[in-house]
Amino acid sequence: MMGSKGLIEASKIATLNANYMAKRLESHYPILFRGVNGIVAHEFIIDLRAFKDKSVCEHVQRKEPVTAR
Repeated sequence: MMGSKGLIEASKIATLNANYMAKRLESHYPILFRGVNGIVAHEFIIDLRAFKDKSVCEHVQRKEPVTAR
């Protein structure tokens, strides 16, 4: 498949992409669990708990069940 060199390259690219995305989103959403040097690994977590406070979706009840068409 990828081999050891391919796996290392894919890991580097994944880390680079995750940090690019985290940097772009940090002014809009809190980024959780950054490393000591401020970067994220190959994935990152954004805090979306503020949506729950502003949303009414949890309080809306359907009158009829949704059926497949």
